Amino acid sequence: KSEEIGWAIGSGIWGDDSSGAAILGTYNSGENWDLVWKYPDTEMYSYSLNSIHATSTSAWAVGESGMIVKYTDQDQWQLQSPVTDLPLNDVFFSDEQTSWIAGGFSSDDEGFHTILLKTEDGGESWFEIENVNYLINDFYFFDKNHGFAVGEDSTGNGVILKTINGGYNWTIEVDSLSAPLNAVHFKDGYGWAVGVKGLILNLDYRKFW
Repeated sequence: KSEEIGWAIGSGIWGDDSSGAAILGTYNSGENWDLVWKYPDTEMYSYSLNSIHATSTSAWAVGESGMIVKYTDQDQWQLQSPVTDLPLNDVFFSDEQTSWIAGGFSSDDEGFHTILLKTEDGGESWFEIENVNYLINDFYFFDKNHGFAVGEDSTGNGVILKTINGGYNWTIEVDSLSAPLNAVHFKDGYGWAVGVKGLILNLDYRKFW
């Protein structure tokens, strides 16, 4: 949020018989961290937050079972009404109004399930983008139209996807990787994607447009 204020997300243990999703906050550039929010039902042991993203006026965290938590200076951290019960892997805002949330899971027992949500009104409402048949673990948008996503296909192979129309359609830029990709980040025109089994890829985004 600023050089002094920041947050970290995950899950915590509150006692021998309670744990759950949590958010830590710092107001002195990481010198000290305090618990600023935890999931109200601390008996939900498996609940965890997986991703957080801040704008100049708000912050959003997403996690297991469709959990969405929103921060504003006025209301602090507030649990939002769920849009899905699928686990949510990543949230990214390109500006104050436009954001995406990706989620889903792959399981030998329960199959392959994906979801991609978008808002164009600052999170007042979310809608699902259909026919995205990839499990997206992370994405990075340069503006409200252009972005990359990383994850896996239904066979477990890692993929890199690209969109030029705000996530409504995706093209495969790299596929058939030996393992799923978990995270991607860009800076100064170059990016890195990392994944399972120590997989690391270096990306020059200018070559993809």
